[in-house]
Amino acid sequence: QKNTALTEKCVTTVFVGNISEKIPDSLMKQMLNTCGNVLTWKRVQGTSGKCQAFGFCEYEDPDATLRCIRLLNDFKIGGKPLLVKVDPKTQTFLTEYKKKQKAAMESSDKDDDSLDDETIRHDEL
Repeated sequence: QKNTALTEKCVTTVFVGNISEKIPDSLMKQMLNTCGNVLTWKRVQGTSGKCQAFGFCEYEDPDATLRCIRLLNDFKIGGKPLLVKVDPKTQTFLTEYKKKQKAAMESSDKDDDSLDDETIRHDEL
């Protein structure tokens, strides 16, 4: 069972760049949804209405954001590796979040060097 400190809700925004023009917006959103609940996905459009090579995704919790970075950064699709990252403020928040997770796992006598079973199962989906 998850500790309530680990399930805190905090909206985080992820930058997704280097998206191939071959990749439809619907596929990008579907891929992002595999990492967690997407609150919003906005792929930037140019003046002609054509989708640009980047966009922004908001996740409802930090675990989804961390999973997105872990799974989709450098993921090659449409002949190009995706660039998935967060801004410095969000990175600081995620670093603190991971420290809290680690401390909570240590206090529950879990092995803190490996991902928990639930995270591994979710990543495999």
